[in-house]
Amino acid sequence: MVFDTLNSPSMKKFLFLKSSPGLPIQGAEISVFERCALLRKYGWESELVSTGELRSAQGFINILTKLHIPYAFDEKEQQLRFTFHGVKGHILLAEDGDAFSSKSTDIIKNLFQRAIDAHNPQALMGNARDPVALATLAVTTGLPRIIFLTEDEYIRKDHPDSSVFVRDLSAVEHVVVASEYLAVSLKREYGIPSTVLANAVDLERYKLKKDALGDYITLLHPYPHKGVEFFLELAREMPERTFLVAAGVGPNYKKIKPVLLSIPNIKLAAFTSSPQDLYRASRVVLVPSIWQEAFSRVILEAMCTGTPVITSGTGGMKQTGGAAAIHIPVYSKTGEFNVKEWRSAIEALDDENHYRLIQDKMLARINEYEADLAQALSLLSQMLSGDA
Repeated sequence: MVFDTLNSPSMKKFLFLKSSPGLPIQGAEISVFERCALLRKYGWESELVSTGELRSAQGFINILTKLHIPYAFDEKEQQLRFTFHGVKGHILLAEDGDAFSSKSTDIIKNLFQRAIDAHNPQALMGNARDPVALATLAVTTGLPRIIFLTEDEYIRKDHPDSSVFVRDLSAVEHVVVASEYLAVSLKREYGIPSTVLANAVDLERYKLKKDALGDYITLLHPYPHKGVEFFLELAREMPERTFLVAAGVGPNYKKIKPVLLSIPNIKLAAFTSSPQDLYRASRVVLVPSIWQEAFSRVILEAMCTGTPVITSGTGGMKQTGGAAAIHIPVYSKTGEFNVKEWRSAIEALDDENHYRLIQDKMLARINEYEADLAQALSLLSQMLSGDA
């Protein structure tokens, strides 16, 4: 198996392991790449080593092409290579190469071990929701290991694999979570302690000068758990306003796309992993998630552009946005969509003085988060070195 060598011999190395395709589509994957990129300032080079089904190679290439990300496909090595935010990614392809569809995880574990042997890293990272990466880190010896929990969808006690999950998670030195909400959730479920560190968002990538207030009421992720049905209802109830939604991927998006296109005051933007232009054009960004968001990087991205954010306030979103975001439940006390309160909050932003006041709060929150992130990256570097 051929891997590119890392650039600087003076830099230490770590690998991030992922047992499904590591494509920068959703926020969690983008955060992995940005975390890797940001840790360069602390003396660490890294690469994302992920796995996928060989038969899906063309689909992965199509996604990278859509995202305008350069790639190289090595048919002999059955490997797809690309670079995102300056971080190298490898998708190692094999039959049964994706943990979500694999009948046996041994193939993936072997791919991981070959990558570790080829790179000879000083440390490893993975995600706790990824059972194969977690199991690999749990049995690897001699290297500092960090496991991240960035979403609430981890194995619970009533799951048949819960004993394996808690065994493997307890074997890793450092369990890092993205919010106090997740720390409490994991402690309540299993009694496992964790370290809360600011999630990796490269804020400099999203900062831009917003000369105008923007026109659109925008949703970034048009999926059921992200509140797309509520977004549709809001658009129907506010026909005088123009709503904007970024195109998505996958079967859930394909189902909802015809509905989005059927509503006259909804505009559909192209699929992108760099939404800065969408934020610039937006008057307000909506995050009406109906699941327990552990973090929600969209809140910080939008704030960096000076665009107010209204969220449902689930999970860790109140911690992420603080007092700078507007938090309103999606459902009213009677269980219906809370369109009236969201509409009022949107209309209140027509007052330019109120809008500018919210922008001042957002700037203060971003400055605060930058300090938290610098502290988090410093501690991560210590964990990778085995000094924490």
